[in-house]
Amino acid sequence: MQGFRKKGLKIIVVSLILISFVAGFLTYPLIEKLAIRSVPDEIGTIEIRGYVLYSQDLEYLLKLIDYAKTHSSIKAIVLDIDSGGGVSYAFEQLYYSIRLVSKTKPVVASISGLAASGGYYLAASAEYIYASPTSFVGNIGVVAFMPERVYPVPSIMETGPYKLSGFNLTSFPLQVNDAISNFVNNVKEGRGGRLNASPSTLEKAEIYLGSEAKSIGLIDEVGSIEQAIDKAASLAGITNYKVSILNEIIPNTFPFSTLAISPFSLELNDSFLSGIYPPPAIYCIYSPFLANYQSQPLKQITYPNGLQETNTGEDVIIAYAYRNAFSRDEIESLLTEIILNGHTFSFLTDKSQLQSKLMNAKAFVVIAPTESFSDRENQIVKGFVERGGKLILISSILRASQKEINSLSYGFGIVFSSSYLYNLRSYYGIYRYIFVSNFTINGNNNFNIFKNVSKIVMMTASPIYSSDINEAALTDNGTYSFVSDKTMQYTPIVVSYNGRIVAIGSFEMFTQPFITLYGNEKFEENIVNFMFSG
Repeated sequence: MQGFRKKGLKIIVVSLILISFVAGFLTYPLIEKLAIRSVPDEIGTIEIRGYVLYSQDLEYLLKLIDYAKTHSSIKAIVLDIDSGGGVSYAFEQLYYSIRLVSKTKPVVASISGLAASGGYYLAASAEYIYASPTSFVGNIGVVAFMPERVYPVPSIMETGPYKLSGFNLTSFPLQVNDAISNFVNNVKEGRGGRLNASPSTLEKAEIYLGSEAKSIGLIDEVGSIEQAIDKAASLAGITNYKVSILNEIIPNTFPFSTLAISPFSLELNDSFLSGIYPPPAIYCIYSPFLANYQSQPLKQITYPNGLQETNTGEDVIIAYAYRNAFSRDEIESLLTEIILNGHTFSFLTDKSQLQSKLMNAKAFVVIAPTESFSDRENQIVKGFVERGGKLILISSILRASQKEINSLSYGFGIVFSSSYLYNLRSYYGIYRYIFVSNFTINGNNNFNIFKNVSKIVMMTASPIYSSDINEAALTDNGTYSFVSDKTMQYTPIVVSYNGRIVAIGSFEMFTQPFITLYGNEKFEENIVNFMFSG
């Protein structure tokens, strides 16, 4: 009897185990679903503040993006942006990374203060963009620092002319143009049919208030970060969720990070940027400090004491007593052309010698002075021209104000504008390297300074106005003046004063490597021939 009870007890225990197993097997899917539902849905926000200048900052942001992508509880992403951009390649990578994530999870951008240049590049990767009414949006474009010209040294043997520098200076502006084209094309891709601005409008790199940005389709709505979060949840189809700031889950430990620094507190200038990436470098960046730095004219490049030893004679006098902002190396092509034509040159380094220097000279060349001509000096130069001497006036708005060169040119009815010219349709590499191919010649003039020249490229040229034009180079109708922002035909080169004065609004077109472009070299040759024409 006792054995029967033990046997019955065993049967009951085994039965209970079997029942529990079957019940567990049948209810497991329900338990699993309940367990999954116990993990709340999340909206992951990624804060992008300040600038992305170091590779470590890029890696950090990519890590946050990857976290949002791989965690199933995160159903949508909000980019919280207050950035002036940074190094170009970083924002290209961020753009493509976000576009990839947006194929599986909604991405919404919120601009809380600044989304300029690279900051907007990142915003354009999102499906939907909010901005506060007075936030700054746009500044689509790049800033590039030219590579240095590198010469061979005896101790290094390289296998090609660009092996040491890596860049051809002549083609570098075209590479910069490729960078801005990629930027604009990605903005067009990100915004699609909502974009109401042409590529040329975008390339002007203007900054718009949030309310203005909506009218041209750079953003979708004026609103706050809270609205952006609500939109992200709506796109993800969730109503019960929590907001997780991913920067708090994965802190940035890089000690030199430029993230989380206000774009208006970090003093960016070329020295700061060059310390991170020596030229050449390309940035999608905006900073008021960088703009203020770039607006300052270049200082005079001081010659060594042996300057006088380079003089070969006094056919052509080249002014250098007025703190002229150029170096001898920059005008090597001009000096070579003078010598090859059988003539001589001399530098004027002492103002007191102006009259004696011009006594037997054929031509007087004035390039980018940073000190004004006195009334007496004006009279000396005017007497020289009226005796048949030729005056060549060349300005550079990048190096000096126009006030100083106008202190001489006014006396001849010539005015160098304080603006510069640009063209958004026809240019070499960047918008202010303009093509000029329309030349007018007065039939009474006995020398054609544009002979055999079909097209030239002028770098950051100033328009010139004259009361008496014998010849002129005219831009096309799509050319803008930076100051007036008006499109029309401008004259950056004029021949005036009965064919005795040539005024040119761009010195840089005569420097390497730009002197070799199109008809620039032939134009320089014509100028030298003009100096000695009858």
